[in-house]
Amino acid sequence: MYKKIIRASLLGPPGSGKSTVAKRILEEFDLVHISPGDLLRANIQKKTDLGKQAEAYVNQGKLVPDNIIIEFITNHLKDLNCASFLLDGFPRNVTQAKCLSEVQTLNAVIYLNIPHEELIRRIEGRFVHLKSGRVYNTNFNKPKVPGKDDVTGEDLIKRDDDKPEVFAERLKTYDQTVKPILEYYEKEFPGILKTLNDKTSDEIILWNFQMLKKAVRAVILGPPASGKGTISKRIVEKFDFVHISPGDILRSNIEKQTKLGKEAETYVKQGKLVPNELIIKCMTDHLKEVQNKSFLLDGFPRNVTQAKRLSTIQQINAVINLNVPHEVIIERIEGRWIHLKSGRVYNTGFNKPKVPGKDDITGDDLVKREDDKVDIVAERLKIYDAMIKPVLEYYQQSPGLIATFKGSTTNEIWPKVEKFIVDLQKSLNKLMFNCEYPFV
Repeated sequence: MYKKIIRASLLGPPGSGKSTVAKRILEEFDLVHISPGDLLRANIQKKTDLGKQAEAYVNQGKLVPDNIIIEFITNHLKDLNCASFLLDGFPRNVTQAKCLSEVQTLNAVIYLNIPHEELIRRIEGRFVHLKSGRVYNTNFNKPKVPGKDDVTGEDLIKRDDDKPEVFAERLKTYDQTVKPILEYYEKEFPGILKTLNDKTSDEIILWNFQMLKKAVRAVILGPPASGKGTISKRIVEKFDFVHISPGDILRSNIEKQTKLGKEAETYVKQGKLVPNELIIKCMTDHLKEVQNKSFLLDGFPRNVTQAKRLSTIQQINAVINLNVPHEVIIERIEGRWIHLKSGRVYNTGFNKPKVPGKDDITGDDLVKREDDKVDIVAERLKIYDAMIKPVLEYYQQSPGLIATFKGSTTNEIWPKVEKFIVDLQKSLNKLMFNCEYPFV
């Protein structure tokens, strides 16, 4: 029905088996392998502008600067067009990590934490193919022909920096470099870092980005008075999804007088729409807190700019589109009442408040909005259709992502939506367990 996008980074010290683990992951999953070393060599070989700049440093025996490495990676990521990928050995420092987050948000960072003494033991059997960077080990991952590269048949060599005393110093340097990276991901993207202590490659694969695959990440779209609020409430209650509404988050930020809330409040007080950038920032911050839970985005994205930005933050695996005839909506709107502070919506035809004219939670008066007049509603529906059309066209680029539900009442639409989510969860579980290895 859809393809789950995985954006992962694999980190580990020299000799940790990172290359072997990467190879196993790539064999099991349909991921694009991205290695800074491979990109560097390819650009130097093709004599690209970046390649020429990098070659100047390589020829002098110097490290290629961060800005060039970052440009290699970011250019390549832009070319992938939302494909799943595994970054092998990148980022290598916290500067690279921060720059990467501006271009693409990862949803998994795997860190191989192997004891130094074990790494030093392993390194004794390590040989490298210099041109490609492929690594072999005589204790595991042996070349098919001893001393020869599997692909080219060229000689493998023992690097000078693999000598025990030099290697021990390299490990110290690596630990100092990787510590800020791990701290950065733990702080800024809670839940995506998985540290594996002396695990085998099979166990790492069995982690299988498991939490990534079973979560439902859904968007619900629908015009004003389509019953979206009621359907959303039922989804959240039935399936225990996290409900994420930009309106709720903005109101909360304004109430708490956060920096973002204060900025948004200036627009609200002037009767202006809160700009895309502020809405996106507030959603980005909130999505980081959700981690790997299933969620329902209600009222976001509202335009194609927001939809495209959302795709760089979090890959959606379901778009629920409510298609209710305009004449039905106009009829419904006549009975609609709202609690302004919270945004809760009631209707005297269905979803009545417990006490007529009063909010169920606070007891405050409900109000009739000025823009709920028939002529204004008709105009709002036209505007909604014009805004949502490009959003639907954008999501249609991913076949099977959109599920459209037609009907005139919420009770007519709800069973269809409920069945869709049940089937979606079954599909996710099938993906999660479709592996020859038992899960741990």
